[in-house]
Amino acid sequence: MKKGVKAKEHEKLDEASIDRVISLLNSTPPITKKDACSILNISYNTTRLNSIIAEHEEKLAKRKNNYDKKKGKPLDDFEITSIVKWYLQDQEVSEIAASLYRSPSMVSKVLENLGVPRRPRGKVNYTPTLLPDECVLTSVNPGDLVWSAFYDSAAEVIKSSGLSKHGTPIYQIYVFQESESGKRAGFYANQRIEELGSLEHLKKYVSIEQLTK
Repeated sequence: MKKGVKAKEHEKLDEASIDRVISLLNSTPPITKKDACSILNISYNTTRLNSIIAEHEEKLAKRKNNYDKKKGKPLDDFEITSIVKWYLQDQEVSEIAASLYRSPSMVSKVLENLGVPRRPRGKVNYTPTLLPDECVLTSVNPGDLVWSAFYDSAAEVIKSSGLSKHGTPIYQIYVFQESESGKRAGFYANQRIEELGSLEHLKKYVSIEQLTK
């Protein structure tokens, strides 16, 4: 596999699959290269298989080297800004950590310390999540850009929609979400004020308007 060439849609060239193949090829007794190709769902081609493994090992070595260089060093401003921005743009903690050659625990610590609203792992159904104290709002106005704790996304306040049965204000919001085309799109929804969070304290790290595009 030439560097930069993307895997075909049906091929299983993710890191976990390649790691598994390498382990099985080095086991006793080892699997055949034909079996290795089958696991990766690629055509039987030993030259391409070897290239896939070599590129994978080179990538892992480069990653380890970059991790070692940063080990014990504090995060710089670029890294902190990237963590906040990428997370609010829907990247996972593990993806951010890999991109910056830092540990997932370090990335999570930054998010916690700065009061970034979190997305629970494994969340399937829309349910409101607990917002950090820094995000708590007592009032909003039409046009305000906020964080929806129900949809885990940036949103714009459109108008008041009355009161809930508990007497708390409800607002119509426009929730910004990425479309299949890659462009920002969204939908209207009603949400209680306690499920809306401020992002003003994060303006140093991310342009709130960017989250709506």
